[in-house]
Amino acid sequence: MPDLKELNSFGENDLEIIGVNIKRTGENSSHCGLLYKTSDGENKFLHLAFHSLLRNETVSDLNDTCYRWVTLSVDDYLVPSIAMWCEMVCEKVEDGFLIPYSLFFKSTSFTDEGVLKLGDNELGLSCSTFVLAILEKAGVQLIKLDDWDVREEDKSAHSDLIVLLRKYQRGFSISTTHIENVEKEVGCVRYRPQEVAAAAILNPHPAKFEETAVLGELIFDALPFNLKEAT
Repeated sequence: MPDLKELNSFGENDLEIIGVNIKRTGENSSHCGLLYKTSDGENKFLHLAFHSLLRNETVSDLNDTCYRWVTLSVDDYLVPSIAMWCEMVCEKVEDGFLIPYSLFFKSTSFTDEGVLKLGDNELGLSCSTFVLAILEKAGVQLIKLDDWDVREEDKSAHSDLIVLLRKYQRGFSISTTHIENVEKEVGCVRYRPQEVAAAAILNPHPAKFEETAVLGELIFDALPFNLKEAT
């Protein structure tokens, strides 16, 4: 059984670690991001919450009891690098270099300045691929991307995202063109948040699909689910 820890426990022992934080957001959906310590010693939860909405929240300010986290299994020397890239990307987003939300992911990355660089025919990132891209920049290839394949059941999760983009189009200033282009990505390979959390536990990296998917389902099933706290 995976060791899932409650959010308020992150940073309590002052160990220099990175966490992957995850919660269920629906019957078949979930959300994830990174837990890290800033250069000022603050424990933060960094996650792509929605289209052009990167949140860098102080852990002690969060009251969501449905989050659980796992420790990222990496060499100690990589921890400061990951935290640095988290901070650098945050600074660039604050400067106006926003991160669009999308589905298809293959080679989108961050530049040495922390700015999003879209891959060929790619439109942005999801919560899961944001984590993958940050870790990749810090030198951690978390999963073997080519090991994942299209799964029919992921189409419903993709379609739900399109519904949300349309629902909040005006409030988040999402262009109709962007939504239409993301809709064309429905049915692409999906890296599920619970699989990102599972891959974080597994070692060595990059994690392969079969064992990651099995552990990911165990994680998902173990997550508490409160509809009031799901969004």
